[in-house]
Amino acid sequence: MKRLAILAAVAALAACDDTNVHLLYGQEYEALNECMLPEQSIDVINGPDPGQNCTPVCIKATLDAQDFAYITTTCPPYDPYPAEPQHQTHGPSDPCTAAFAAYTANIECGPDGGPPEGGLDAAPGADAGTDATVDGPSDATVEAGPESGPETSTDAPSAGDAATDGPGE
Repeated sequence: MKRLAILAAVAALAACDDTNVHLLYGQEYEALNECMLPEQSIDVINGPDPGQNCTPVCIKATLDAQDFAYITTTCPPYDPYPAEPQHQTHGPSDPCTAAFAAYTANIECGPDGGPPEGGLDAAPGADAGTDATVDGPSDATVEAGPESGPETSTDAPSAGDAATDGPGE
C-alpha cells in the first residue's frame, strides 16, 4: 500500500513538471455588437510559455461551423491557429479587420456581452458630437429638474460687466 502511494506521488510530481504547454489568451471580437469581450483563455498550446507582451495579432478559430476572431498579445507560436498581424488583414470581409478596429479603439462590450454601455457612441474613442450640432456660442438656459435645485443659466457676467454695472443697474 505504501509503495502505491509513493508511485502515485511520483506520477503526480512528474505531471506537474510538464511545462511544455501554455495558455493562449485573447479578446474575442463580438461581431454583432462590434466590440471586444474581456480577455479569456482560447486554448492550450504545445510548447513553453512564450510570454504575453507581443505585438497584437488576430487569431481565427472555427467551432461548430462558426468563425471567431480573437486579438491576442500572447507571443507565437499559435499552432494550429492562423494568425494575422494588423497590416496583413484582408479587407472589410476579413473578421480580423473589424476586430483590430474595435481593439485599437478600445471598444469593449458591455457587462452582458452586448454593446458598450450607452451604445456605440459612448465607447472610448467614439466620435463625440455626432448626435448634436452646435452652430455657435450658446445662450441657452438649462432648466433643472425638481430634484436638482433651482434653474441655472449659462449666461455668466463677464469681468467687464462687473466693472461697468453698478448695484441695481
